[in-house]
Amino acid sequence: GKVRRGRLYYLRKLRGKAARIKEKRY
Repeated sequence: GKVRRGRLYYLRKLRGKAARIKEKRY
């Protein structure tokens, strides 16, 4: 449970960062 939650949070953080960078770029 903890590992799964941590992974989801990590992926969410990476996705949010990528989305923000893309938004800033465009």
